Amino acid sequence: MARAALNRNQTIRNIWGMAKNELGMTEDDLRAAMYQATGKDSMRLCTEKELFQILCYLGRIKDLQNTQPGKATPRQIWKIEQLEQKLGWSDNPKRLRKFMEKYSGVEKLEWLEFDQASDLIESLKKVLRHSKKDSQEKLQKC
Repeated sequence: MARAALNRNQTIRNIWGMAKNELGMTEDDLRAAMYQATGKDSMRLCTEKELFQILCYLGRIKDLQNTQPGKATPRQIWKIEQLEQKLGWSDNPKRLRKFMEKYSGVEKLEWLEFDQASDLIESLKKVLRHSKKDSQEKLQKC
């Protein structure tokens, strides 16, 4: 019980620290973000899951602040890298780079515009679905 309270108190401190120090939020700003994320206006009323939702929500705000207007967000770049791993391309970085050059006209992830990153994610998802479909068909033939 004491350990759970300690984790809860630490999570609340993390929320306040991120809001004030990293995002420059006032108490009212944090309460508005908390309400947006959980529908509650007090952390005392929140469950541990809801406290985690608040942290995630603040993290998304932080990501949006750290991006240059029009550029791919850190979340988009993360998703592209995840899809690269699922496709088995992480061992050869040239595969993703050549795919990006062919379909986006861009050589590096950091240079992608927001729309280009969205299109690239959808293209990679299609390739992943297609490769899964092919492997299932091969298994059925055996």
